[in-house]
Amino acid sequence: MVNTDIIQKTKHAAERQSKRGILDQQTGLAMDFGQRFHGTGVEYCFLGRKDIPEWIDPWYAERMDGTVVILSRDGVVITTYRNRKYLPRLRKRTGVPRDSRRRGHPDGNYHS
Repeated sequence: MVNTDIIQKTKHAAERQSKRGILDQQTGLAMDFGQRFHGTGVEYCFLGRKDIPEWIDPWYAERMDGTVVILSRDGVVITTYRNRKYLPRLRKRTGVPRDSRRRGHPDGNYHS
């Protein structure tokens, strides 16, 4: 289990986490039990309903469903947020180079 006392996070991550009401324990659980996806230079930890351990109180589990933690290559938390519907988009998105995605493609041609 991730020791929540030693989770390294950027100033931005600390501000976002506080503003969004995400506790360090939720961040740690997402890092421990969440599904991991590698993107361009970052790692996504997605904690969905099926990933939450059974020993977690149901009320608390409901609040953790959809927690996303984005880590840098060094394992530093860049940001955290909640989005229950994000997993399908995350699966499509990871591993795809940034310049080949629809939005902002440099040559204006869109590839699917």
